Amino acid sequence: MKRKKLTIADVWDYTDPRDVPAYSVAEAAHYLCIPTSTIRSWMKGTKRFKPVLELPRPEVQLLSFYNLVECHALRSLRIVHQIELPRIRTALDFVKERLG
Repeated sequence: MKRKKLTIADVWDYTDPRDVPAYSVAEAAHYLCIPTSTIRSWMKGTKRFKPVLELPRPEVQLLSFYNLVECHALRSLRIVHQIELPRIRTALDFVKERLG
């Protein structure tokens, strides 16, 4: 009987390893030098706004590599370019609507 070779998709249900939820909020905050409270609010939202990040598996509460890149870009937009979060949300909604 021939054995099927396992792929990452078989193990993780992901075809791209960059989508695998692997980083805690504390790890992401440490790697990116962003306060944990900021990343947590981007993940979960607050009473005033909805989350900015889409986690690969929200029930796990871990970030993927792509989420780390998103956090880095978001932080840059906010701090370096001084773009307010509502404008970023509007742009994200537009891109999601246009590009899926």
